[in-house]
Amino acid sequence: MLIHASTLQECPVTGTMMVHWVRKFSFFFCSDREYIIGRRIWDAGQAYYCVTKGVPCPSMPRHNKPKRVDLHYSSWCIRLGKRKLKI
Repeated sequence: MLIHASTLQECPVTGTMMVHWVRKFSFFFCSDREYIIGRRIWDAGQAYYCVTKGVPCPSMPRHNKPKRVDLHYSSWCIRLGKRKLKI
């Protein structure tokens, strides 16, 4: 579950952003995790694409808790799905 999300920097021209997330895990053996993520989202006509990567941010000091995740990579694509309408 995401317990905090904020945008640190954003470029409306290129779609790049630097975001700060804190995620809470419901397992007793996993402590909360903090992410500083650089991401780019773009519209490719029939789909939206996003690539993300953990990035350093000197203006956000590291704390003992939550634990910061430095190595993070992700990508995703959103497309309109086919849907049958029943009337």
